[in-house]
Amino acid sequence: MKIVERLMFLVIPSCRETQKLQSRNLDEKLSLWRRSSLWMHCVMCGWCRRYGKQIKFLNRVCRDLPECGNFEKGEGLSDEAKGRIEKCLCEEKDKG
Repeated sequence: MKIVERLMFLVIPSCRETQKLQSRNLDEKLSLWRRSSLWMHCVMCGWCRRYGKQIKFLNRVCRDLPECGNFEKGEGLSDEAKGRIEKCLCEEKDKG
């Protein structure tokens, strides 16, 4: 049984490694080996499966926000968004 456990450890990444792979997978295409190991881990681990769904959702929402601009084209935040952020930061500073 120990041999099987060791082989599983080599093939299936830990939760920490799986989270890193899920994040990298949003930005770049992973190799077939990495995608397969990521899939195998997520089949067995509900926590990592949920985490993957959450970061995909957040990634999609952030890309769709008009005030975030298109950072890939070099555009930044709108002046309105910058003002809201500055206002929130000043309010937090005044509280503390």
